[in-house]
Amino acid sequence: MAEFDNEPTPDELDLSPPVGYESWLIYAVCTFDARFAVIHTMFYDTSKAPQEKVEAAVLAEFNELRLLAGLEPIKPWTKSS
Repeated sequence: MAEFDNEPTPDELDLSPPVGYESWLIYAVCTFDARFAVIHTMFYDTSKAPQEKVEAAVLAEFNELRLLAGLEPIKPWTKSS
């Protein structure tokens, strides 16, 4: 425990990704919610892309990086077994 606030220190926390996901990054990509990004673009008129297209673009960019690293692409909402 941290000395002053009784909060656990990072070393005391279990920082494992959620069950079924290889990593926090895969979890973040698989569960990415583009609603806030789409709302932001509405106010700045930078894009009219629907939420589903933005989420698909995030997954596609992530998979391009995985392929460059010699890893298999992931599918949307894919959990490891």
